[in-house]
Amino acid sequence: LPSPDKHWLLGNIPELSVAVKQKKFFQLLFDWSKQLGPMYVVWNGSRPTVILSKPKVIDDTIINGMRDGSLVRSKGLRKAWNDIASSPILLGETGSEWQWRRKVWNPEFSSSSLSKYLKIINQACEQTIETIRSTTPA
Repeated sequence: LPSPDKHWLLGNIPELSVAVKQKKFFQLLFDWSKQLGPMYVVWNGSRPTVILSKPKVIDDTIINGMRDGSLVRSKGLRKAWNDIASSPILLGETGSEWQWRRKVWNPEFSSSSLSKYLKIINQACEQTIETIRSTTPA
């Protein structure tokens, strides 16, 4: 996968740190996405992080990857998700365990089930928009 130029030891941490301090972190990721494409690697020291920036790429990579087992999460990451929830959850599983949990949760993601939350979602969106409008730009 392509990657922005990196420091031999620090990876992309210097550029990422500057972007965070300047409140331009997402702009940096957007610029790298325009330069490198919808899937690229950012280096946190010697540790790679895959960045996915288009919905189709996200869907193909994560959803299909989890379904067919090609997306493998580290045991540490799965443990962290499961520790947060105090038990195995959808995000903390892979392979057949993930498929089983997704099938169990699937009815809750149907349009009829989600419609009962529409009023509160709209209210939250309106509050967020109002907060954004009333905030003075820095």
